[in-house]
Amino acid sequence: MIVVKFNIILRAMKVFVSMVLGYLFGSIPMGYILGKLKGVDITKEGFRKIGASNVYKVLGVQYAVFVFIFDFAKGILMVLFSTKCLGIPVQTAFLSGIAAICGHNWPIWLKFKGHGRGVATSLGLLFYLLPGVTFKVFIIFVIITLIFRSSAPATPVLFLLMPIATWLYKKPVWSLYFTLSLLLIFLAARIIGGIESIKKSSTKLKTFLDIIIWDKPIV
Repeated sequence: MIVVKFNIILRAMKVFVSMVLGYLFGSIPMGYILGKLKGVDITKEGFRKIGASNVYKVLGVQYAVFVFIFDFAKGILMVLFSTKCLGIPVQTAFLSGIAAICGHNWPIWLKFKGHGRGVATSLGLLFYLLPGVTFKVFIIFVIITLIFRSSAPATPVLFLLMPIATWLYKKPVWSLYFTLSLLLIFLAARIIGGIESIKKSSTKLKTFLDIIIWDKPIV
């Protein structure tokens, strides 16, 4: 009985450590770092975000590609570390990837104000952990992006469809928790990013919907 309890505690500690490391690694603001190296504070230019889209707007395509690859790999690397180095099964190892997304969105190194949405990191995790389902949903994402010439309205659709597709394709229960977590984090990031606009708006519902769908509040 004591051995069983010890093993449970040990597993819980490993998951906790993996999540802390995931958050810290996810917090590395590569877009911000590259901007500083170029003498630019990327949180004050363009869209004022640290992700690849703003890096592209402010610094150019070569920097944006590097930032996207780095952000895309954040969650994958942490899940690999958790499974290969800590021996955590994938059913709980995905939590370190979730922590990496939180770190990207609210990095400790930038006083929790990274203004990210975690899309690249989320996509990396989705393609790594659920490649088949993700590919099918991603096709819809691409179609919507082409229709509107913007990924802003396609992104919430992608995060909403992922748990539905996971359930329809009868994937393991942990994958449903995983995709629901991604949806909640994404919504939280957009809402928190536009909370001041919602407070100041005279049409709060419209502003709220603009934030969720377009990530571009109109006040």
